[in-house]
Amino acid sequence: MSLYEELNIIEEKRDVFQAIELIANNDTDDVYVYLRILFLQQDFLLYGKYTNDEYDEIACRTKELYNTAKNRFAQNLLFIFFSALMISIAGNYFENIQIEEVEKLLKTAVESEPDNLLFVWGLNAIPNQLAEDNSRKKYHLSEGVLNDNNIIDGLKELGLLGEYTLGMIKATYQSTKMFNAV
Repeated sequence: MSLYEELNIIEEKRDVFQAIELIANNDTDDVYVYLRILFLQQDFLLYGKYTNDEYDEIACRTKELYNTAKNRFAQNLLFIFFSALMISIAGNYFENIQIEEVEKLLKTAVESEPDNLLFVWGLNAIPNQLAEDNSRKKYHLSEGVLNDNNIIDGLKELGLLGEYTLGMIKATYQSTKMFNAV
C-alpha cells in the first residue's frame, strides 16, 4: 500500500495517532504528506474527542512536526501557502503568529508566483474573510479557482486539507456572490 493510500485511510478514520506513527516510520520529503498530517492533527485538536493527556501530546507533536516541516520546506510555496491557511484557522497549534504574519506568508507565495490563482485568492480572502470587503475581487478569484480543474485536482491530492480549502473557496464565492449580483 502506498503512503497516500495509507494516509487516505488514516484521514477517513481521523486517526491522528496512526498519522503520527506513519510520519515517524517513513522518512519522506513529500510536502503533501506533511501538510495532510499537520491538518489532521489540527482538526483533531479543534474538533476531536480526547483526554487532557492526549490533547497535550498531540499539541506538542503538532508543533514539533510543524517545526520539522518548516525547516525542511521553508522555500516550498505550497508549504508556505497552506501553512498560512492552517495558521489562520488556529495558529496557536503551530506558532503564536498574528494575522499580519499570515498575510506576509501569503504575500511571499504571491510574489513568487503572481499568476497562481490559488495563491492570489488566498491573499485576498484568508486574512480578511468579511464578504463585503473587496467582494468583487474575491468573487472573481473564487469563481476562477472553482473553474480551474488543475487547481481542483491539486486540492484533491491534499485530502482533508484540500477539502477544507475547497470549502473555503466555495464559501467565499457564495458569500460574495450577493454583493456581485447583476
